[in-house]
This record gives sequence, structure tokens and C-alpha cells, in this order.
Amino acid sequence: MNSLQEHKRTVDACHDPYRRLRNRVRWLIDLSRKKRLLKQLATSDFIEVCDIELMVLTGVFHPQIFITGIHFCRLLQQIFPRTKFTTVLDMGTGSGICALLAAQYVQTVDAIDINPVAVSCARANVRLNRLQNKVTVWEGHLFEPVADKLYDCICFNPPFYTGIPQSHPESALYGGQALETIRDFARKAPDHLVSPGTVFLLLSTDGQCEQIVNIMAEYGFQCSLVQQKELIIERLLLVQCRLSSHRS
Repeated sequence: MNSLQEHKRTVDACHDPYRRLRNRVRWLIDLSRKKRLLKQLATSDFIEVCDIELMVLTGVFHPQIFITGIHFCRLLQQIFPRTKFTTVLDMGTGSGICALLAAQYVQTVDAIDINPVAVSCARANVRLNRLQNKVTVWEGHLFEPVADKLYDCICFNPPFYTGIPQSHPESALYGGQALETIRDFARKAPDHLVSPGTVFLLLSTDGQCEQIVNIMAEYGFQCSLVQQKELIIERLLLVQCRLSSHRS
């Protein structure tokens, strides 16, 4: 399958034939989901995910409630043992779950989050799992804290909804009115990848997933669908993006 076919297959997966039905179902569960999310953001928790002990502090998204986190971790747990990555960047690390998972398979992991509470949470989980010699957690926007560093792989569960975040936690959901966060990421990512480099994105048909795939392609990435998971109100997509050899 050539790159154009891969791109079309990935974009086609972003089209959810059940979206209208899911939207009808959504109102039945959204209120409950929002109540759970608000309650979780106001409390702390201690869990185990993918054999990783995890503390989730007040103000940080819970990977078992905001399900993209745990799904991303489980997918990476299948992928990393088959790769030769040595350096990984976990963008928007949150609780640090994916960074800690990556540290089981690679030599060096950097993790970044703009939310200072998430940074404190991720650092605490690094210490909890005794991975200080492998994982460094940075506070900042996108690549700012690691301006001169290169990676074999970047993992990102991006803010795939359009809208302006009104708080640090909301920056994990909303990427700007025109997905400016994604565009900024796609523009800067090539400068932080060891050629050819790999970016793994976890997207949702509930968000602007087709637009995100097209933005990545605009900045020279070939996108291919790795796996998808059907949920009640959305389909989660794991998308692999690699720099095109024809990139100018």
C-alpha cells in the first residue's frame, strides 16, 4: 500500500458512519460523564494501570475515566517491544502513564505538560516507580522545554476538540479554534525527530480527527492507521506519522 492509499485509509477511518447515532446516545451519558469528570478533578486517586503504579492528583485527568489515556498506554505496550527506539518524548504527559510505560522499553524518556499540577503528578509517579534515571518531566508548551533535543519517537494524545481552553486541564481537550496547537506541533515536530522518526497520535472520531491527519500531512508526514477501537460514543484511532522522504 503506497503513502496516498495509507493516507486515504486513515482519513476514511476518521469518518464515523455511526456518528449521528452516537450523538443521540451521547446526551444520555454526557451528564453522568461530566459529573464523574468534575468529581475526579476535585479528588486524588491511586491506581495500577499496565503494571504501573499511578497516583492521580487533583486537577489531572484520570486515565481510567478519560479513557484515551489507558487505551494509549495499552497500545504502546504492544508496540514498543517490537521497536528499536532508544529515546521517546511523551507530549502532554498528564499523570505520566505513557512516559512510565515507555521507560520499560527505551533508554531515555522526556515528558512535557503545560499544566503545572500534571507536571507535579508525573514527577511524583516517576519517583513512585523509581524511574528517575530514565524519565525527566518538563513543564512548558509543546517543545519549548526541549528545544535542542532529538527523539526516535514522539507520543501525543493531542487536544482534538476545537475551542479555546479556559484552564490548564482544558488544554488537554481544546486545541484552539483552528487547532493551532496541532498545527504548531506538526510544524515543529520534524526538528525533534531522528530521521525518519515516528509520531504516534491517539485520535477520536468525536473530535477533529480528519483535520488533524490532514494537518500532519501538510507538514510532510505520511499518516497510517495502526489500530482502532470502537466505544459507545466514539472510535479511538492510533495513527502513526512518519516524515515523507519527499518532504521539502
